[in-house]
Amino acid sequence: CDRQAMVNPDNPDLHRFPLYRHARPHYAVLQPGDLLYLPVGWWHHLRNLDPLAISITFWSKQQKASLDTLKLPLDQRHLLTVRRNLEEMVFNIFGSESLQNLAKQLSAKHSSKPSTKLSEGNSKVKEFMVNCLSNFMGRTQAEPLILDMLEGRYCNDIEKWIQPNA
Repeated sequence: CDRQAMVNPDNPDLHRFPLYRHARPHYAVLQPGDLLYLPVGWWHHLRNLDPLAISITFWSKQQKASLDTLKLPLDQRHLLTVRRNLEEMVFNIFGSESLQNLAKQLSAKHSSKPSTKLSEGNSKVKEFMVNCLSNFMGRTQAEPLILDMLEGRYCNDIEKWIQPNA
């Protein structure tokens, strides 16, 4: 897959890329020692403000596990692989914001508003995830794994770290 954008974010060609006008940029200035984590599938554009800057990018691929060698309960390496694959499938099927939307609603449901009913879209995403996981674990085990997967990863209030473009 090509790792370079066709859209120039500093001067976008809205005739060729009309949906880019709906993009919502987030701006942040990192200080020494800061780390910026970008979830899989997030398009990004960086600009160094200082001539001396270091950027390290890596993509971690876990070796595919054969179902023949899969032993239950899953070890941490297999759980990580399952989470990454599940996250990628959800992004591809339901869109890049689907996990963030589900995480926000699940967070509210399990904290201050336990009676909150999931929206239809979030119900479909959660049911898809539970069905995938229930191929090798019980449904009652799948739901806590989904909560753990989303907790702290998609529920963060990123707005407090973002400075509006002046």
